[in-house]
Amino acid sequence: IDTDRVYITGLSMGGFGTWEFTSRRSDLFAAAIPMAGYSDPNQVENIKNIPFWIFHGASDTSNPVEGSRTMYKLLSDAGADVTYTEYEDTGHGESFKKAFNEPDLIDWLFSKTKTN
Repeated sequence: IDTDRVYITGLSMGGFGTWEFTSRRSDLFAAAIPMAGYSDPNQVENIKNIPFWIFHGASDTSNPVEGSRTMYKLLSDAGADVTYTEYEDTGHGESFKKAFNEPDLIDWLFSKTKTN
């Protein structure tokens, strides 16, 4: 295992898990991709060193998009390496499919290491 390239991603409750695990072990992850997951804004200081690409559907009724918008703003304001993609007219489950089909996602992920 390349310990400088440990990545985490999750969908819905797994998106929540992505936020939670990064806040508990910010030293472990080289990058994180939460998708439509609940987040805790109080954890920004703990995770601002981790690159994030956040995904959410604007029409998500299972987990409202405001949480992802808030985390994007807070991480951006903290100077973090953060990217945010919000899909218009997209609900909860469909946002995952769109996110995994983003043409730059894999290249973005593999460009991240703990040493850069």
